[in-house]
Amino acid sequence: MSQQTGVAPALQHVAEIEADCRRRVTSARKALDLALQNQRERPPESDGEDYEARVREAQRQLEDEEGRHLKWLKALREFERAVPDAKRDSAEGMKRAEVEAMAKMLAIYFRTGAMNYLTELSGRILECKNSVEVHKMIEPKMAECMVGAIESAKREGHIPVWLADKFSEVF
Repeated sequence: MSQQTGVAPALQHVAEIEADCRRRVTSARKALDLALQNQRERPPESDGEDYEARVREAQRQLEDEEGRHLKWLKALREFERAVPDAKRDSAEGMKRAEVEAMAKMLAIYFRTGAMNYLTELSGRILECKNSVEVHKMIEPKMAECMVGAIESAKREGHIPVWLADKFSEVF
């Protein structure tokens, strides 16, 4: 089982715990309502039952669950205040395997584009007198090649749009 890391999964985990606490509070309230109803009505099938003890136990359980819920609500609020939105969204809960697959696909697109471009330029490179001329010839086209590789990977769905945009900022 691969585990997600980062701020977004941590925030989601705290929110899930808070939601579970909320459900437990609701359940404890229902149990208290039932105990109070049984105390009032004293149904015949519960002969000899200690209604007051059941009500006290249900009240204690509700107080415990409300305390636990309040604790997690506070933790969730503190976490939300402490983490800026950009940091919270940046992780998007991506698993390592997903990132590795995207990196591999980008490398394939980069390599394919670069090899095609260099093959096309190989004859002209031999005519250059020095490395400065080679650099002047290669640099603009290489950036264009990288942008093309990123756009191809994005178009084919191998990388998310936000990642393609970040790479495009560099080229």
